[in-house]
Amino acid sequence: MGAKRHDDEPLWNAQQVADYLNVTKRWVRREGPSYGLPFFKVGGQSRYRPAEIRAWLEQQRDRG
Repeated sequence: MGAKRHDDEPLWNAQQVADYLNVTKRWVRREGPSYGLPFFKVGGQSRYRPAEIRAWLEQQRDRG
């Protein structure tokens, strides 16, 4: 049996993050990392934890 993630939500791809943030997939891939958008690679593909994306968005809102 594989390692259990800290949450049970499926990981998001760049398009799902873009849809959630109402930005383009290109922004997620090219600009997101420079803004600290959290991601990791799985088989060469960027993947995102929904809870981390939500927390990141709250941090952005709190910054002004």
